[in-house]
Amino acid sequence: MDCMSVGRNFGILNRRTQLYITNCCRQWRISYSEYVLLEQLYVTEGITQDELAALLYIDKAMVARGLKSLEEKGYLYRLKGERDKRQKTIRLTVKARNIEAVFHDVVLQWLKRITVTMSETDLQRMLDDLRE
Repeated sequence: MDCMSVGRNFGILNRRTQLYITNCCRQWRISYSEYVLLEQLYVTEGITQDELAALLYIDKAMVARGLKSLEEKGYLYRLKGERDKRQKTIRLTVKARNIEAVFHDVVLQWLKRITVTMSETDLQRMLDDLRE
């Protein structure tokens, strides 16, 4: 196996994925990094900023910047924690809920585009392998 070629191809796939998602999210003024945060918040709404950073393996400062931007754009708000007033839980706004279905569709359309030649069995196997 040519490891350099595999690494290069993963890099290309990553950059093309970011470009595709960025272009699709332009209508909502959402960047790729904000997309990643918001997509996770649809699943784990109510977590703290630190928990979100740990879950996504992203630097806390980067998460803070992304959340601040999403908050300024009206997609989320933060509430003081019930147990620890220093910790704020992240909640989605109606604006975020209104785009949720079409927002999830962005990544599904990309996946369909890049796997158009794969059989359903191969696609499912690949997705299972990536989850591990």
